[in-house]
Amino acid sequence: MLLLRIKLSYQRSRTGSPHVGLHIISALLDNGFIVKVLTHDDTETTFPEEVNVFKTGYSTSSLESLLQVQDAVVCTLGHAVLDKQLDIVEFAERVGVRRYIPSEFGISKSAADVPEYTALLGKKKKDVQLLMEKAEQNPNFTWSSFVNGAFLDRALALFPEFGFDIKS
Repeated sequence: MLLLRIKLSYQRSRTGSPHVGLHIISALLDNGFIVKVLTHDDTETTFPEEVNVFKTGYSTSSLESLLQVQDAVVCTLGHAVLDKQLDIVEFAERVGVRRYIPSEFGISKSAADVPEYTALLGKKKKDVQLLMEKAEQNPNFTWSSFVNGAFLDRALALFPEFGFDIKS
């Protein structure tokens, strides 16, 4: 998960996804953003030097204190722990985060005709519903979702039945 403190002068994951997250971090740093990363206590991911890394168990107290004074949150939680995003949305709105980007990367919620995605899509729908409610209740809290489609490289590696031998 990424937290941004934007200067007004404009300047493996069990939780945060290095697959997506590191690319996002790189782009944000290239564009002058100050980036803080919350990651699980036992992560082994290496982050760029310019990033402030906070290892956390995502407890209530750690979330509330770490979300303070952030302008934006970009959530890159993996689908296995996506339920944590509900807590993060709650705390982000409560402490004054102005923009939230949920972990919506990957497939669209409209892929309901794929039975294997049913559980994941249910979690994503709950997240989006909560974001809509929070934004309606609090005009200073906004959110944006980026749905880029399936990560083909990952899908081909995870599903050998597609007939591709990625390692070779």
